[in-house]
Amino acid sequence: MGGGWLYNNIVHTDAILVTPEPTHLPLHVQVTGAVVNPGIYDLNEDSRVFHAIAAAGGFVPGADTRINLAAHLYDGQRLDISYLGQVESPVLSSSTPSALVNNDVMNGPAATEGGEMGAVPLPTPTPRNYSCSDAAVGSGVFIWPADAHFLSGNDFSYTHPGLDIAAGLGSPVYAADSGFVRIAGNDSSGYGNMLEIDHGNGYSTIYAHLSAIEVAICQSVNSGQRIGSAGDTGNADGAHLHFEVIQDGIYIDPWSVLPQP
Repeated sequence: MGGGWLYNNIVHTDAILVTPEPTHLPLHVQVTGAVVNPGIYDLNEDSRVFHAIAAAGGFVPGADTRINLAAHLYDGQRLDISYLGQVESPVLSSSTPSALVNNDVMNGPAATEGGEMGAVPLPTPTPRNYSCSDAAVGSGVFIWPADAHFLSGNDFSYTHPGLDIAAGLGSPVYAADSGFVRIAGNDSSGYGNMLEIDHGNGYSTIYAHLSAIEVAICQSVNSGQRIGSAGDTGNADGAHLHFEVIQDGIYIDPWSVLPQP
């Protein structure tokens, strides 16, 4: 069933069948507020809030990280990351619903080719004397981020961009390679307590559902260093470690970089 559709939607040559290359539409997202490098960033259509924050260099000390990091983005979105104690909403325009509040994809104002958000004037980014400079860089060789080297839940798939690794409540979670902590906090969309390590070589890794985060934003970590404790925070059916690997902004199958168990 469906064979006719498949045949008609594949490019045919005399010798081979070649599937068309997928197209990825760019998103122009402005990030302001409590991030290292406020500005406008070009992201791909599958990007989420934590990708935009990561592109902006991560949170600065005092940022209010209680936002939905896994929410999808839309073209022309404007994210204003608040500081703790501020009353303002984490979006600049009160008339525009925020993907930081829910996980829906919304239709925002279209960005122009130059990156400007329609007719809305963009503020000049405020320089900040803060960065994750002198951070550790990964070797590109990964280790398992938990003591167990097998799954207790979902495998990697298009709808589940990570591995659910067996890990009991409170058991150690390790950095899969050296790098620095770019994002750490609670994600209300389902990841629970989570953190992201930027390995400084095109790779980053995400660790979710933690019961405790034991490192700080911008802290350098070594491969195998304990960074947290496994848990069941967020949308988790029992304690485990949800582990993701991103290469050059694209989710990849963690099995492709982890050593064989």
